Amino acid sequence: MNNPQGFPDPGKAINYPDGNVPEFKLYQGVKILKTLVQANTTEQNRFKTISDFKWCMRQGGEVDFEWKEKRYSITHRTFGISISEANKQETEKICKDADEVLEYKVGEDRLRDVITKVTVWDRTI
Repeated sequence: MNNPQGFPDPGKAINYPDGNVPEFKLYQGVKILKTLVQANTTEQNRFKTISDFKWCMRQGGEVDFEWKEKRYSITHRTFGISISEANKQETEKICKDADEVLEYKVGEDRLRDVITKVTVWDRTI
């Protein structure tokens, strides 16, 4: 793991074709969440840097954002990353990676030029 944020990059699934599955050596159980988790503010959801956005994409993050009064969504599919104006399938583009997503035009602007300025309504990861 060579990741400064401390999270592993997703990798290929590990299979055990010979049946030698490692033994569970410790199980601490599940703690019950007793408090309501508040939603993030748009400021907390905001991408501070392009690297922040790229990390989110590498981790499979999904994003709902607004730019110049238009909503957009980014989702992951088995064959790439989908970006489109919300609920407008004809605007969808399937991208191979975060760099290609950043080239998508949101209105007159490239996403790369405005990703730190958009209003992020919701994001995973």
